[in-house]
Amino acid sequence: MQLGYYLWNKDEKLQATEFILNALQLAEKENNKRVLTRVYHFTTFIYEDRRGVEYAFKARELSKQTGEGDWECYALMDLVNYYHRWEKCDSALIYANEAYEGNLHGNNGGKAREKPNC
Repeated sequence: MQLGYYLWNKDEKLQATEFILNALQLAEKENNKRVLTRVYHFTTFIYEDRRGVEYAFKARELSKQTGEGDWECYALMDLVNYYHRWEKCDSALIYANEAYEGNLHGNNGGKAREKPNC
């Protein structure tokens, strides 16, 4: 999974896709929610269509279940990117606002966080 992320950032998209999709298969087989959250996030890099949005929603849901606010924020930002790219600014703004609110109030007893989640 991490190698796929590294290769994606090095613009080796084909090989990165192979690693990410292999990690997805393994993670789904193991059903480890923390690992799945991360793999779902990385899978959003691959798809520019509705499948990417579905993986972002999956990552968001699992991050809520595991209490990982950082990963929920990453999922929200994935949604912002999709909707912005598709020129659906109203939807992008909704998810951007949720990410912002999560940073202000998330995991800190309602107090603003010193370090944002994302």
